[in-house]
Amino acid sequence: RESEGGEVEGWREERGRKRRRRGEEKGRRRRRGGGGGGRKREEEEEEEEEEEEEEEEVEEEGEKDGMRGCGGEQRKCDAIECDTEREALTQKYRKEKEREREREKSKGEIFRKAKEKVCKRKRERREAYGKVLVRKRVNESKLLRK
Repeated sequence: RESEGGEVEGWREERGRKRRRRGEEKGRRRRRGGGGGGRKREEEEEEEEEEEEEEEEVEEEGEKDGMRGCGGEQRKCDAIECDTEREALTQKYRKEKEREREREKSKGEIFRKAKEKVCKRKRERREAYGKVLVRKRVNESKLLRK
């Protein structure tokens, strides 16, 4: 360590930058386990590593067979699993569209019924008002006759 401390500080800052670039947490907290959940965290990390290794193995096997999957994203890819994946995606998309149409239809139905009710009320009011006017006219004509 240097007496000035400038060089040590600079080294620490650089290390922190590297850590942040790699997306690691700052400090030793994670390594210690912070209390009693250390073992559980280690097991979870091991499981994650195993899952990642399995995924890599599956990808490698696909590359060996010459059927490297693109997940059905590219149309030109003619790998067997890509074809099935693409078919599944299109089916899913179709179902979503169908559901959306049904939702819109039911929404339209509800609005239409509400509008009919309003129109019915308005019509009844108009008719009632017209009847009142007719009655008034009749009464007026009766009065005029007398």
